[in-house]
Amino acid sequence: MGSGPWIVPAVVLLVAPLFAIAALKIFEVERATVLFVEYACMAVAAFAVIGTLPPRAPVRLKSPIGKAMLFFVGSLLLTTTLVYVAEIRTDTSKFLPQVAAILFLTLAFFVLEGAAKRADAERAVLLTCHTVLGLSAASVLGDFLHITHYETNHGRYFGFLGDGVAWALTLPLVVYFCSKRLVLVAICAVVIALTGSRAPALCVAAALLLLIAVGRGRRLQYLMLSALAVIAIYQSDVFTTLGERLSATHLSSSDRLTTAALGIKVFENSPVFGSGYNAQAYYFPSNARRIALGQYSIQTSTFVQMLAEGGLLLFGAYLAFVITATVGGISLVRRSQAFRNSGILNGVVVWLLSMLWMNQSAAWFLVGSYTGTLILGMAGVVSGYYARLRYSRGQGLVAQGGQR
Repeated sequence: MGSGPWIVPAVVLLVAPLFAIAALKIFEVERATVLFVEYACMAVAAFAVIGTLPPRAPVRLKSPIGKAMLFFVGSLLLTTTLVYVAEIRTDTSKFLPQVAAILFLTLAFFVLEGAAKRADAERAVLLTCHTVLGLSAASVLGDFLHITHYETNHGRYFGFLGDGVAWALTLPLVVYFCSKRLVLVAICAVVIALTGSRAPALCVAAALLLLIAVGRGRRLQYLMLSALAVIAIYQSDVFTTLGERLSATHLSSSDRLTTAALGIKVFENSPVFGSGYNAQAYYFPSNARRIALGQYSIQTSTFVQMLAEGGLLLFGAYLAFVITATVGGISLVRRSQAFRNSGILNGVVVWLLSMLWMNQSAAWFLVGSYTGTLILGMAGVVSGYYARLRYSRGQGLVAQGGQR
């Protein structure tokens, strides 16, 4: 498994927002102060990764996923500029700094892409998963065991990390499953079950189904492990709350759908280049009215968010990124045995694609979002490995063991 001095700062870059949210709740620090410290830590960690990576190889590796991300970033800058020039928003002094902050999150993508192009990143991924699991378990179990009292909702336990903790836990669960760390899988599953969160559980299921569908050589193993997991869940009382919520789900009356419908109305106001970041809260600022209508204050569907905030221009760029990541990710899963620790890489890929396509019920492209940093960072890892795979194909080389 790859190692090097760049791994620890890479993990810091990925999990800094997670610790920032924890500090916000535990120490009750002002959000602006927490964001400043968080971004400063991420910037220092990014420079440390870049400064300690192996020297660049003479061959420059290129990835279509990286190009798609650059296109997306450029489109976000363009649509934001057009919203400003057209004077669609009157709160430009507020939303322009927010756009700068959201763009800062893409640092995780570009830094991890560069790292994955030049060195094996599986150890960094695994240490990130361990850190996410440790902090998330402390958050959820603390409230469950009544050691702490931060956030509990009708038998559901989240702790100081809030309800987004279930989404963060999906990354280690899928990676552990794919790399056959079954004890850690069980711990993750129990902690997620205590949150009673339906959508993260469905995304995990989608990731495993994708793995079985496109994986080569290990389909039977993954299918058997999945069957054992289903049996264990069925027999365990820990998963009762989650099972009841899943069975009670009615898509036609979902508050996520009403929130998405509201986002479409915002999109219709400016369909070409949108209405800027956080447009839904700008046009519908009344919390009381949203609660009465069963809607969320922020857009839960990433696709609708892109339409509302950046119009067709930003939506097209985001869709191009998602499709490119899907093509590259599936190619990696089918050829993952060309890399060391292919199970970890498979886990990263199927988790990422599940989050990009299936997660349309929880916002992640937000200022200070710890799920967003994990998604963008893992997308960078996939992009870097895909670049290596494309180069090895062209040269007839084996992609294993770093850049060749």
